[in-house]
Amino acid sequence: MTRPTERAAPPASWRVSVLAPLLAPLLALLLPLATTAQPMAPASASNASSAFSTTDPASAAAAPASAVPAVQPAAPRPAALPGNDLVLDALERQPAVQQARHARLAAQHAAGMLDASPHEWTLDAGLQQRRADSGARGSEWSLGLQRSLRLPGKADLDRQLGEAGLREATAREAAAWQDAGRELLDRWLDLLAARGQRSLQEQQLASARQSQDAVQRRHRAGDAAQLDVQAAQADLADVERQLAVARSAEARALRQLQQHYPAQAEALVAAAAHHPADEGLPPPLRPAEEAAGTRLRMLSCAAELQAARAAADRADLLARRVEAERRPDPTFGVRTAAEAYRSERVIGLTLSIPFSGNYREQAAREAWQQAQGSHAALDRLQREADLAAQELIADAGEGLQRWQLADRAARAAAESARLMQRAHTLGEADLHPTLQARRLAIDAQRSAQEALLSAWRAHWQLQFGQGNLWPSPAAGCNPQWR
Repeated sequence: MTRPTERAAPPASWRVSVLAPLLAPLLALLLPLATTAQPMAPASASNASSAFSTTDPASAAAAPASAVPAVQPAAPRPAALPGNDLVLDALERQPAVQQARHARLAAQHAAGMLDASPHEWTLDAGLQQRRADSGARGSEWSLGLQRSLRLPGKADLDRQLGEAGLREATAREAAAWQDAGRELLDRWLDLLAARGQRSLQEQQLASARQSQDAVQRRHRAGDAAQLDVQAAQADLADVERQLAVARSAEARALRQLQQHYPAQAEALVAAAAHHPADEGLPPPLRPAEEAAGTRLRMLSCAAELQAARAAADRADLLARRVEAERRPDPTFGVRTAAEAYRSERVIGLTLSIPFSGNYREQAAREAWQQAQGSHAALDRLQREADLAAQELIADAGEGLQRWQLADRAARAAAESARLMQRAHTLGEADLHPTLQARRLAIDAQRSAQEALLSAWRAHWQLQFGQGNLWPSPAAGCNPQWR
């Protein structure tokens, strides 16, 4: 019998080039699951700051993947958001806020009108010529002064109507302020996201150029095919295209700030320039209190809900006022005249009372239906505001966990890409697995960026919704929410 020949073991470079593309995505997927049950270790400030930074896949994961950054109790850096004075000035100048402010000032005058009564003095005068059949002629005149008087209870209802209208207008101004603040916060975070993506693509470009240089050196040494050189050039061109798209997105975000806040455009751009894109944001904060307390505080600070409640109260008062109009106001007056060729003088009092008919009855019924509709709208807004508060609270709590998982995956993918890049530089790995590992690392880092920014967006929206960030000067929180 002939002894079978033993096969030689494949070279190390073949094992790396074959196994690396299989292990890289497997490592990126399994490592977050394996580390979820491990206790979180405290992280340094540098590790916390690098969560949002766009590090190079070839060097981002030098630290062990199991070193999970813990939640830092410190507040975010002041540079993370523009200065309060700058923001308050920008919100004050928003057209929607100014429109709501003028509406509030108009409501003050409307309240004064209702308090002063719609009835005013009326003067009537007459002059006539009288001519008898006998040919006698003479001039006669008459003069009267009259005014309608509000019946008891109507003046109090008018005063309450004016106050309710002023409360509604004040709440509308606060709601306009809150909408403008949320818009400014979203635009600012969009700018931070665009700058982070641009920085990530710049570092992606550096890695692509490094890979191209390595392939060209190997090609000149006869260790790489022309196909690898073309693949590296195509990858570099695609990275340059993605970088151009990221720069366009950043320029668009800057234009949005400049367009919507022209008076503060230079200050906002300067504030953004003082927030380096490669420093990023610290890890998101864990919610400091129970969700129930946060929910109630958000509902009590919801200006739109306060405006809807004031509108419902005003609709009730208006229905009562229209119902009271079914008892018309009487009109009293005094009158004097000279008649019979001015030989007679007349002095007297006048009284006129309209009769209430079907028109006033239908008007009262219409007002009551409008009041019922206002309460239905209030109930709808309460449910929507309650649901939005619960979703935002849940998003803020879950955002921390999502960022932790995404950050672990990004670190693992970056370490895999670093190893693949090193193996390719030493000639132990092919180009295509290296490019694939680098793309996976970039995608993982982009997901970590988005998760971190989403978590901070929810955190700042929670603070804004509770009146802790950029509060409205028009109205505060109403603790008697029901």
